[in-house]
Amino acid sequence: MQLFKDDDMAYAEWRATHPNGFILNLNYSPTPATIHLHRTDCSQLNKRRPANGRRWTHTYNKVCAVTRAALERWAETHGNEISECQHCRPANAR
Repeated sequence: MQLFKDDDMAYAEWRATHPNGFILNLNYSPTPATIHLHRTDCSQLNKRRPANGRRWTHTYNKVCAVTRAALERWAETHGNEISECQHCRPANAR
């Protein structure tokens, strides 16, 4: 598992080398409404550039792991609940 904060290059490299992984997208003050679980290949994360010229890992941190279970444990230990992305539906990929 790896946390990416203000490091778009390392985040992009992780995604490229873990095509079947999972990503938690969370802001700096995470709440269940702001923590979203995605599959690495999610169309919402695979846009060429974030909206409005923002960086991927600046406004939102990324916690990445090979398994969904690892990210569920991470969220639990940090006292957070996660929401699933409605586009990539990570519940269908365990």
